[in-house]
Amino acid sequence: MKFEKIEKSKFQNTDALSANYKMKLLGLAHSGKIYAFAKNGKVFAFIQQGADEDSSGNIEGFDHLQNNLKIK
Repeated sequence: MKFEKIEKSKFQNTDALSANYKMKLLGLAHSGKIYAFAKNGKVFAFIQQGADEDSSGNIEGFDHLQNNLKIK
């Protein structure tokens, strides 16, 4: 697993830290992003990962999850 530099980002409208990564899983190249953020006194981590060959088909689903997740 190879991580890129941790960066300031946003998860929904919340300030977050995130890092992209690449790895091989069962012989297939995968890419992902880990978000970490605090909200309402709690700490959250959200991991987005998929096979590179499926990435174009996954974008809409990842966006839907991120935009519709209710954090309480």
